[in-house]
Amino acid sequence: MKTKFALLLISLLFLSACTTPSPTEPPAPESVASEEVGAAPTDPPATSLPPTETPPPTATEVPPTPTEIPPTETPTPLPPALVIGEETAADGCTVATLNPVSWSPLFFTYNAGSDPFFHIHTNDQGFFFGMELYTVYGPGWKGELGTFATDCTANGICLYLVPNPPGSYLATKDGSVEITSLSQVDGQVQLPIELKLTNLTFKPVPGGGATGCFHVDELTLKIEAEE
Repeated sequence: MKTKFALLLISLLFLSACTTPSPTEPPAPESVASEEVGAAPTDPPATSLPPTETPPPTATEVPPTPTEIPPTETPTPLPPALVIGEETAADGCTVATLNPVSWSPLFFTYNAGSDPFFHIHTNDQGFFFGMELYTVYGPGWKGELGTFATDCTANGICLYLVPNPPGSYLATKDGSVEITSLSQVDGQVQLPIELKLTNLTFKPVPGGGATGCFHVDELTLKIEAEE
């Protein structure tokens, strides 16, 4: 009896060992995708990169062109209106130079009447130069153009110089005046006026208190019409 029970127990153990199922394989991890046999491999997704921004062009800095300032020209100073030198001319008088470029605008007029004359003179202080040109008083000149002696008695052409007021000087008849332009219409002086004086000798006017004498080589007077 015991022998049969032992055989039966052995038979049951053997049968149980034969029918024990094989251990279950763990499932494939979820991260691994199932691939079908024969299917083409899937390309990995393209990596999206932000667009590359092209930097704006850098402006080329042009250095400023230096402005050339022209040199300032120093104006040439004008000579004195009257220069009394130290030399003595052939007539024995002190050489004087008259510079009309430095004078104020000349005064000019025509005085009508029974003894008409042109009157031209300076307006500067410190010295005086004047001309009286009579058209009736001096028979040698009647107002025409040409060259005439500075003879106050014969031609009515009288020149005055006052280098140091109040002493005044009168030109002698040894000088000359070339009248290029000098006229009047109805008592009005017509411009331009142009006179050239040469070889002038000025001697004191009697009773004027002046002494000595002066010599002027040349003097040109021009008065232009205003534009």
